Amino acid sequence: HASPFITFDTMYENGRYVIFSAGSVSTEKSDPNYVDFYNFLSSVIQDRQDAIEALKAISVHTCTIDVQPEDQLLILVTCVERNVERRIVAARRIRADESEDQLKALVNMSQTK
Repeated sequence: HASPFITFDTMYENGRYVIFSAGSVSTEKSDPNYVDFYNFLSSVIQDRQDAIEALKAISVHTCTIDVQPEDQLLILVTCVERNVERRIVAARRIRADESEDQLKALVNMSQTK
């Protein structure tokens, strides 16, 4: 099992993130795998929660990691062969009261869908 952690440092701060979703999404609203990425920028908590749940739903792995709308997220998106499809990896910043060992145990309990 590959590491579920990502390090993303900027000139202002260092950051460690835990992956909670990896899979394919669609840019077509009629597709069941559609994710509205603008919801992550919304100030409406429910919009952000809906987007998080959509990412969890398309993930190729079942996620038991808690993700809240207030969490700092890192979402990597890339194009694929089909113009309307995107591959994503989504992670949330590790909280101050969490350890990587605790989170790794949760990830190891996850199963492939």
